[in-house]
Amino acid sequence: MRSLALGSFLYDVLNLVVIDAPIEPYNISEQVLLYMHLEKTKPGDLLLLLRGYPSMALMFLLKAEKIEFCMRMEEDWWLAVNDFKLSAQQEQIVSFKLLKKDKDFLKDYP
Repeated sequence: MRSLALGSFLYDVLNLVVIDAPIEPYNISEQVLLYMHLEKTKPGDLLLLLRGYPSMALMFLLKAEKIEFCMRMEEDWWLAVNDFKLSAQQEQIVSFKLLKKDKDFLKDYP
């Protein structure tokens, strides 16, 4: 049997309630569903995101919208993540430049 839909939900862990739960055709990506959730967020919210979500564009957008976030990442996905894992540091601030391919997508943000 094959899945014909993909669902995602935005869950408020403090109030134990689902805020948003779109169901879309299976060929849509999880990232698109996440961007749909962002319409329901506000500055100061904290998003906890699994490994399928990290992207430079998303991080840039969340920072621009003042939405806090914590993302699980594959350790070998970005060199900076791998370097941090191999270091003895407990925390580190890393700066990234927005990729050219994402600049058009985020052109409305400074």
